[in-house]
Amino acid sequence: MAQLAKNLLRSYPWATTPFIVSAPMRVMAGPALALATSRAGGLGFLGPTVKTSDMVADLEKVSATLKSSATSSNSPSGFNDISSKTASLPIGVGFQLWSDDLEAAASAIHKFKPCAAWLFAPREGQRDIEEWSRRIRSASPGTQIWVQIGTITEAKLLAQSSEQPDVIVVQGSEAGGHGRAKDGLGLMALFPEVADVLADTHIPLFAAGGIADGRGAAAALCLGASGIVMGTRFLASTEARISKGYQDEIVRASNGAITTTRTLLYNHLRGTTGWPEPYSPRTIINRSFIEHQAGRSFDELKELHDQATKTGDNGWGPEGRLATYAGASIGLIHEVKDAASIVHDMSGRAPFIVPALKKHTATVIMAHGLGDSGAGWVGLAQNWRRRNKFDEISFIFPNAPSIPITVNMGMSMPGWYDIAHLGRDMGFEELQQNQDERGILKSRDYFNTLIKEEIDKGIDPSRIVLGGFSQGGAISLFTGVTNTRKLGGVFGMSSYLLLAERLKEFCPEGELPNQKTPFFLAHGMVDDVVKFEFGDMTQKHLKSLGFDVEFHSYPDLPHSAEPAEIEDLENFISKVLPPQSEAGAAGL
Repeated sequence: MAQLAKNLLRSYPWATTPFIVSAPMRVMAGPALALATSRAGGLGFLGPTVKTSDMVADLEKVSATLKSSATSSNSPSGFNDISSKTASLPIGVGFQLWSDDLEAAASAIHKFKPCAAWLFAPREGQRDIEEWSRRIRSASPGTQIWVQIGTITEAKLLAQSSEQPDVIVVQGSEAGGHGRAKDGLGLMALFPEVADVLADTHIPLFAAGGIADGRGAAAALCLGASGIVMGTRFLASTEARISKGYQDEIVRASNGAITTTRTLLYNHLRGTTGWPEPYSPRTIINRSFIEHQAGRSFDELKELHDQATKTGDNGWGPEGRLATYAGASIGLIHEVKDAASIVHDMSGRAPFIVPALKKHTATVIMAHGLGDSGAGWVGLAQNWRRRNKFDEISFIFPNAPSIPITVNMGMSMPGWYDIAHLGRDMGFEELQQNQDERGILKSRDYFNTLIKEEIDKGIDPSRIVLGGFSQGGAISLFTGVTNTRKLGGVFGMSSYLLLAERLKEFCPEGELPNQKTPFFLAHGMVDDVVKFEFGDMTQKHLKSLGFDVEFHSYPDLPHSAEPAEIEDLENFISKVLPPQSEAGAAGL
């Protein structure tokens, strides 16, 4: 996982990865959607409202809901108490700068202290963004500033600004609602160039526009995004503040390249004026637009539109006339789900795979830790790719299912097995008690399936390395120790050995085929999650059983990874999985 993303999660301690955000869609993103998204491990934003009083009412509702559920176990750790001194609401608020009142916004933020404020659509460009940023930071220092951009020009201005945001949302032209009218660019081309422009600022970048499922999220993360923003997908959520007819059209429509367009027509039919010239909304095409293109007068279209507002849900659809602001990703949305399911679906999917660039001769399977996802570690393989390392190796980053975690008050999150207790005062022997044997064995079966799939592709087991971080490292060590096949290597970072005293019960006929397989263990000496003692006891226990273990310790490393550790891991992989051509030459 990129260090920027890790640092970002410290500001949003309840968030899981990939970091999923529900966009501040005007009116339609209300308290229910914002809270549901944040409770699920993402970050929900309230959308701009028609009147300031409506915004205050939304914030009051969020605050009241949180107070009434402050002791509830339905919220993830860190959700209700992100900070008692700086920001008190674990949701964000969005503002349209050209139409919203700065002083009213600052007053509301000072009173309620949301964790983030999203700034968009300034009339005076960068000058407005800087003025709003200063005022909001003065009103609530703990509220982070998010700024949405859609062009390289905007990125360059932010890079030069003396009032830089905490997060930048890079929105591609595929997005729904109001985006760049003429100078927009698709996310796949826009994001990397923006990232290059802003590289020296070290500001986390979130990707938006055209993302509606895990595939889009994976692509954005591969581009270097610290998180994912979705709007249209959350319109098809049970918590969206939206008419059924509108929502039905989001689910029905497909082929967004043809069935959506950018036009000001629907703004004008609704009586919405004043948007700055660079912006225009994307909407699903219906009778209003078709007849407008055919030459029907605006006055006639306006009359028919106003009549349609009185027909309820029939006002939307192919034969409808009402605005259906939506992105080009509509063809990827097939059903209405609750926000939590949408957030969890983004990580509950097939493994992320970074394929070999040359002939595939080896595979590394790397498992993420509790609450993380495979996407969080894709950057590791990408970094090696940029340095022309491991061209023959295919990297697999599996995703754990979302399961209830006892130590997390029973809340569901991505995990390879349940953890009942993991405290600073716990000893290694206590750690071995009450372990989730059923979950551990189920995950071991899954990793054995991944290994078998690689063998079926023609990869020799001796050319397969299995490992992971934290909980992912623990399940990898257990799977490696008890595996029926001799693997090329096994590694665990900030991890520990599961079911240590009963290992032979889970081995083939009590044997340990991987005793001579190289094991790599690495642990930070100030780890306050998985204590250094656990890693040290693990390496000693494995050595006592005759395993070939190299153990690395890092004096100032907490529960994380650092460059020196990654370099050591790189050296380990280089040693156990040399290029096939070199291995062949050595045998001549």
